[in-house]
Amino acid sequence: MEDRDQVQKILDESALCVVTMEPDDIQALGNILNNFDAVCKIVQETAPKAWLDLSAGLKGVAEKMALFEVDSPSRALDELGKGISLLQETQRAVEEDAGEIERLCAFLRECPYTDSTMECVEPWATGPEPAETEDQSPPLDLSQDRELIESFIQESMEHLSTIEIHVLELEKEPDNLQLVDAIFRPFHTIKGVSGFLNLREINKLAHQIETVLDDARSKKISVSPSLVDIVLDGVDLVTRLIDDVDDRLKTGRLEPEYLELGPFLERLHTVGEGVNAPLEDGEEENIPEGDGLDVGELLVKKGVVQAEDLEEALAKQASGESKGKKIGEILIEGKKAKARDVAQALRKQKADRQPAKAAGGNGAGFIKVDTLKLDNMVDMVGELVINEAVLKQRLAMAAGKDRDLAGDLAQLGRITSEIQRIAMSMRMIPMKNTFQKMIRLVRDLASKAGKKVNLEMMGEDTEIDRNVVDMIYDPLVHMVRNSADHGIEIPKDRLAAGKPEAGTIILNAYHKGGNMIIEVTDDGRGLDKEALTAKAMEKGLIQSAEGMSDQDIFGLIFHPGFSTAKKVTDVSGRGVGMDVVKGVLDKLRGKVEVMSRKGQGTSILLKLPLTLAVIDGIIVRAGEQSYVIPTISVLESIRPNREDCHTVVNKGEMIKIRGSLYPLIRLHELFDFPPNTRDPWDAIVVIAESEGKQKCILVDEILGKQEVVIKSLSAMLKNVVGLAGGAILANGRVGMILDVAGLFSLVESQAEYLTAS
Repeated sequence: MEDRDQVQKILDESALCVVTMEPDDIQALGNILNNFDAVCKIVQETAPKAWLDLSAGLKGVAEKMALFEVDSPSRALDELGKGISLLQETQRAVEEDAGEIERLCAFLRECPYTDSTMECVEPWATGPEPAETEDQSPPLDLSQDRELIESFIQESMEHLSTIEIHVLELEKEPDNLQLVDAIFRPFHTIKGVSGFLNLREINKLAHQIETVLDDARSKKISVSPSLVDIVLDGVDLVTRLIDDVDDRLKTGRLEPEYLELGPFLERLHTVGEGVNAPLEDGEEENIPEGDGLDVGELLVKKGVVQAEDLEEALAKQASGESKGKKIGEILIEGKKAKARDVAQALRKQKADRQPAKAAGGNGAGFIKVDTLKLDNMVDMVGELVINEAVLKQRLAMAAGKDRDLAGDLAQLGRITSEIQRIAMSMRMIPMKNTFQKMIRLVRDLASKAGKKVNLEMMGEDTEIDRNVVDMIYDPLVHMVRNSADHGIEIPKDRLAAGKPEAGTIILNAYHKGGNMIIEVTDDGRGLDKEALTAKAMEKGLIQSAEGMSDQDIFGLIFHPGFSTAKKVTDVSGRGVGMDVVKGVLDKLRGKVEVMSRKGQGTSILLKLPLTLAVIDGIIVRAGEQSYVIPTISVLESIRPNREDCHTVVNKGEMIKIRGSLYPLIRLHELFDFPPNTRDPWDAIVVIAESEGKQKCILVDEILGKQEVVIKSLSAMLKNVVGLAGGAILANGRVGMILDVAGLFSLVESQAEYLTAS
């Protein structure tokens, strides 16, 4: 039995992996291959040949996917999931069963991605097997699984709500197999995740419902009223089980609520055989709860109950005599209505309300919109904002004399701002899904490295632009990997250092100063400045560490190929990863800061724009040209004194500010246009920062601060170093958005060239 439990655990883990992975996820496919090897090794002597053949066939599917040898990766992933589900189901059998053997062989023959030459004809091994005991959900391990279980509860409730809607649609369109598939997949997800979390009752129930739905998908049984009824009842039972898990999680109660599933599973089996199974009167407790008066009125209209019976039930509910009970439940207990009638009334109620929600009624409705349409709408709103600013500026003088015009312009401004705010919010999504993907990553890394690591997440509901989330996923993976593999020590080293045996990685997201901040913090060994500088000198990145700040030294980890790891693992150590972080941050116009103390831990802070479509900038004029400097890069602006302007040998022009020298950048020299002012003491210098470096940018005038909509440059200009894009300003003219990091690198490369020559 111990081997059986171990095999079941591995299969459950594989099923969860298939549910959550993408078809091209090589690491996940590698885990699945390892799991198949482990399972076959455990049951090599006891499992039937058919079962082992199917395992080998599915392993072959995973290998083909990893080598990109399948015509449709998504379909292959679907077949892989079906095969693992079949292994899960048949692995539970303890007696020789020719029917189960045939199911295994049939799948092996029909799957387009398995080796068709495999034979599977031998029966189950006949060795003694102990009788299977009824599954009992073990006490929840809150210290290890709380976050995963909370996520499972939330996502499962969303899935169940979606299922109910699709089932009601299926009742109207019983031949629509797409609806059957839309109901099947959420149950498949619930089954896989509940199995991984060892929530056996939920796993068992979801699996049985999924099996019947799969038969409906493959047209082995037809969609009938009985099937619709049984799926809705199944939703309610799964909901009750999940509610019980939620209550146990909140109260710490160890024993699960007992729920008799036998009658329901018998009905499910009957429906699975294609027979209409009427709802039993003894199953009233499993009927979905109604909404009160609406359900009662529907029952009265249908003639199921009398008006006085409804009034009596309402009186009981109002008096507290039937505390916490719904009208439908009160009517059933009083034998005034049957369970099926209440279920049908609730179904009718939901069907009546659904169109109102979809049309934007009192309920919160959702529709799917092509992201391209959404992006186009945001672009058009940007154009509207630009034209509103241009119109306001052109009519400013007339508005000063015409109060009505001034009021109309002000109202137009408020409406335009609100439209822009709503449009931008439509692109915003919470960080929760991205953060939760790190749970599995940390667990896998800790397991491989023999470490104990706790992952804590804060600010998951913080919202950021969808495009930014997509781009920040890979950098976040690399940072979490570094923390788990390089940062957190093995347990014995942590204990020797006086730390808890388990390390901690904290993911935190929050808004600050109009930006999105993401922090990845660990309490591991920290960065060794001496090791970093020694490695950098060995690679020729620096000549010495003299004069380098901590931020400069820590910034060395972002150089391509830079790594101080003494051992290369399958996770990290080749110096690949942190340069990806830096590259993505540059594309996003973001900044990265590293704080670390040797022996105490490291914190990496990413500062990101909330959206890629709009930038908050300082509008400046140099010559007759207008430029936008991202506000995030601007430290301050000053008019320097004549005596603070110097020329330093081999370093060029410098401005002395509060005792420190800052290099001067002249935009007219870089972009070749005639300047209005050449002397810094007659102009203004803007002190800008990038990657911990500060330089002065010479401008004639600061025109103001403005949110501008970013426009891509033409093919002729997109490769110009120092320019990040363009924007239409309030005066209707085009302003170039400066890429501060690019400006700095351009100036530094010119200085190196002049010094060398």
